[in-house]
Amino acid sequence: MADKPIIESVDKTKKEVEGQARDILGRDLDIHFVGNKDPNFVYRWLNTHKQNLETKKIRGWEIVQDKSIKTLDGSGESTHKIGDLILARMPKGRYEKMVAERKRLGDERRKVVKRRFREEAEIEGVKTFDRD
Repeated sequence: MADKPIIESVDKTKKEVEGQARDILGRDLDIHFVGNKDPNFVYRWLNTHKQNLETKKIRGWEIVQDKSIKTLDGSGESTHKIGDLILARMPKGRYEKMVAERKRLGDERRKVVKRRFREEAEIEGVKTFDRD
């Protein structure tokens, strides 16, 4: 029974914090929020360092172009930028294949390490225990 006021207080605080995360028009103030996403793509903010961008482009990320963006200097820049970050996207199918390949490589590496550990332990006469 003593816990109930604490829980209510936590819920109330959570609602107050969530309320502060919006401006007076009710819009989200998360500057990294991406609205109107194409569901066929995965979005990510990339560091604009040239070497980083080139590496990410090789891996399949593309800079999001948005003609609705207006710039004050008339440069015609049509990208979403926040400080050193720029918005990029990748087709969802390609992204899922990339994630699956990373997982496969990680699993393969773990198997090799585990096998080598067992081999070395056997050579040294140390008993090992499997935890699969």
